[in-house]
Amino acid sequence: MGGNGNGKPLHAMVIPYPTQGHVTPMMQLSKTLAAKGLIVTFVTTYHRHAEITQANSCSSDPVLLEANKLGLDIRSAQISDDVTKRFGIPWISFWTQPVAVYSIYHNFHLLRSHGHYPPKGIAFLAEELDDYIDYIPGVPNIQCKDLPLFLQLQDPNSDYVLDMLLKSYQSARRADWVLCNSFYELEAEAIKAMDAETPVLTVGPLLPSSYLDSHNPKDITVGTSFLTEYQPSEWLDSKPSESVIYVSFGSLVHVSKTQIEEIAMGLKESGQPFLWVLRPDIISSKISTCLPDSFMETCKSQGLVVPWLPQLQVLSHPSIGGFFTHCGWNSVTESIALGVPMLGFPLWTEQYTNCKLMVDEWKIGLRLRGGHRDDKVIHREEISRAIRTLVASEEGKAMKNRIMALRDSARSAMKAGGSSQNNIEAFIEDLKFTVHVGNGSQTN
Repeated sequence: MGGNGNGKPLHAMVIPYPTQGHVTPMMQLSKTLAAKGLIVTFVTTYHRHAEITQANSCSSDPVLLEANKLGLDIRSAQISDDVTKRFGIPWISFWTQPVAVYSIYHNFHLLRSHGHYPPKGIAFLAEELDDYIDYIPGVPNIQCKDLPLFLQLQDPNSDYVLDMLLKSYQSARRADWVLCNSFYELEAEAIKAMDAETPVLTVGPLLPSSYLDSHNPKDITVGTSFLTEYQPSEWLDSKPSESVIYVSFGSLVHVSKTQIEEIAMGLKESGQPFLWVLRPDIISSKISTCLPDSFMETCKSQGLVVPWLPQLQVLSHPSIGGFFTHCGWNSVTESIALGVPMLGFPLWTEQYTNCKLMVDEWKIGLRLRGGHRDDKVIHREEISRAIRTLVASEEGKAMKNRIMALRDSARSAMKAGGSSQNNIEAFIEDLKFTVHVGNGSQTN
């Protein structure tokens, strides 16, 4: 592709929030833009850059390694953890959650005017309350327990985070474009509702090419993992097709020791093979203190527990039958793109809303019952039942069929002529025009 009208390629600076859930999709967005002819400088903090380097055991810059293998012009830069600057260049906001959640924050004032914020305590979140929020544009009927966590709780910590989020959101309203890691066929109603106020361009799902259109089979990883990845292929190869339940709760959230023990016993009692990512810091201690006594020994033929895994490689393996997930948006979109039904265990932020959409709107998974915000533990019997339903029942097969249809839509969206691919092309053309006009106005 050409440049900005003066024969020079566009140069984009990409600055992600420095957590795994933001860095990974933004690096994939960077690869997508670079494949269209842009030069991209990917900015990380010194601290995160050091973690990525250590995790990937690279002598060269790991942020650039995968991109350079693919012949993409992506460059690397590091900044200190408290740098803010104002640039006189086009401003693009990248939204790493569903468009439906964008609409919830955009219409936060409606929650106040209808009495659904501030929250009114634990009873306000009860499962049995027939109190639905049906007035947020583009968002299906939800209950208070399905709102992002910081809209469910009211305490000093939650109030501080919510205030920070809303200020960031108000700032993002001034962006020239809002790009979202979703696709039209998944969230058509939310996208149409937002178009009337703040146009959102869906450009996802943002995954390496080999997992979507196979246009570039060498594009198999993003290359930004903060933790060293265990390679599970040999173990997965030994398991029957669609039999393994994959368990991972992301890179950030914590779970109580009691809940980890119940999950362990639920996995064991389900009888299904399991592959479990159990971060050493998931309860701020070591793996050996998380699990019930002798669990590793008694389950060694049934399951494998490791600190970290290459998730896309795992989800694309034919032996995987279900994904027991915290419902982070990256995990949800990856599971959809690879056709793996989910068992929802939301823990933080927008994961409650993601789980609601996954279970009740798209019908591609289950949500564990009980253990909501009153801190009750979800017990092993419920976990075991849900796993068997997901992986080995007619209900689970129906979910599998629905998510396979969504998988096909996700892949079509990223192919030439697809909804997300068209949005990417249109965004780049508009960006070229804006930069060209800006350069012209500065010259005159």
